[in-house]
Amino acid sequence: MIPCLKQRTRCEIWFASPGGTYMFEATNECAADGCDECPRVTAGSKTGEDYHLCGSTHAEANAAAKVHPGFNSEYGPGTAYLYGHDWFCRDCQHALTAAGVTTFVITGRPA
Repeated sequence: MIPCLKQRTRCEIWFASPGGTYMFEATNECAADGCDECPRVTAGSKTGEDYHLCGSTHAEANAAAKVHPGFNSEYGPGTAYLYGHDWFCRDCQHALTAAGVTTFVITGRPA
């Protein structure tokens, strides 16, 4: 996987507990290795469509996958911070919720 050719995003998931603060972080990636331009851009795809063209994985889902099973039950709910984008898609919301995230923050800052 390589960094996304269209738009770079980054997600941080923070958990705070009396024992410390823990952070899991990831960026978005795609499988369009060897391309100079995003295949979704070339196809004229709208935002949120045709991710199958590039094999994209979202930063939010990638970060959620790093959270160890049961982690949130020990450390309490987490907060997800999104950089470089202005919305959480439904699939990423589900992945983050399954990882123990209860608060979603769009930072408005670049990745």
